[in-house]
Amino acid sequence: MATFDINAVARRAQYTSTGQSAFNFNFQVNATSELKVYVNDVVKAETTHYSASLNADGTGTVTFNSATTSGEIITIIGDQPLSRTTVFQVGQANNPTTLETEFDNVLIRQQQLQEQLDRSIQLKPTTGRTVTGSEFSTTGPLYFPEPTANKVLSFNSAGTGLEATNTLTDITALAGIASDISTVSGIAANVTTVAGDETDIGVVAGSISSVNTLAGISGLSTLASNSANVTIAATNISSINTAAADITNINNAPTHATNAAASAASAAASASSAAASAGGGTVKVTSADTAPNDLNTKLLVSGNLSKTVGNAGGNETLTLSTIGGAEVYGFTVNATNNLIVTTTNSGADSISATDYAGFNDKLFASVGFTWSINNDGHLIATV
Repeated sequence: MATFDINAVARRAQYTSTGQSAFNFNFQVNATSELKVYVNDVVKAETTHYSASLNADGTGTVTFNSATTSGEIITIIGDQPLSRTTVFQVGQANNPTTLETEFDNVLIRQQQLQEQLDRSIQLKPTTGRTVTGSEFSTTGPLYFPEPTANKVLSFNSAGTGLEATNTLTDITALAGIASDISTVSGIAANVTTVAGDETDIGVVAGSISSVNTLAGISGLSTLASNSANVTIAATNISSINTAAADITNINNAPTHATNAAASAASAAASASSAAASAGGGTVKVTSADTAPNDLNTKLLVSGNLSKTVGNAGGNETLTLSTIGGAEVYGFTVNATNNLIVTTTNSGADSISATDYAGFNDKLFASVGFTWSINNDGHLIATV
């Protein structure tokens, strides 16, 4: 047993590990067996997990057998047994060292109790409750109720004691709708107003079937937004009824208009054709041609082929003639979309039905002449 002055310190040391093995404590013990060591919430055993060394004043160091993990909470507390083995006999000489050790142990145990009290839930020193008196009243100890699963501890309605009442499940459910509760709190005045209209709400509830019917009519919102137009319609209901009687004719009006437009277009086409037949208008090589003399401009000849335009600027005709018995054998379309007819004196003829079809697409032969291919495959212009 050691004898030393007892320091006025808490009998508890705690660290957050940075990965080290050794941890000091500055409270005093008589032996390393009077220590209790925790890693997080797990009690560790001396020798198995750690060793301890003491200084001359009873303070010391706990060293783990292997390095602790960074972030672990290391707690060291004094844990002297609440027992004594020293016996003082009547008439026996008392050893001062034995007496000193016993006095030290008494103070050590008092410090252990103080450390435990410091970690307990306590009434504040200035509380208005007298703690020495009969229980379950405004005086006396404040008791914890018997532990009950899934219950929350709260003060009773009188504020004199603790009780286990509401379930944790209910509180969790309430927390889950915290935002809704906050929203309702923000419209407390509106809630009060609704409460004042309880009678009207009851009337609506009694007509819920009719309300549901209205809710099923999708156009009500549109009708409400056009209430002014609805009022006007009501004022003119007689005219609306007359229009309803003629609804078939009204519905057929777009069809009649379309037919009329088609007839007008047809009449315009007939008038244009009549004008052309009467000697006016333009012979078109393409649908974009609008100016006179287009036939002569669009059709180019080369070699031993010549062309003659009749009635230039009017209802044109075009005559192609060969020079020296040349034969027509083909045509091309240049970059400006002009038709070019070429001739040869060789007697060879390369015109084809495909060539003729392409040429015929480019040159309308409805006025004054026609195009054809004879049995020899020659391109013939007939006036």
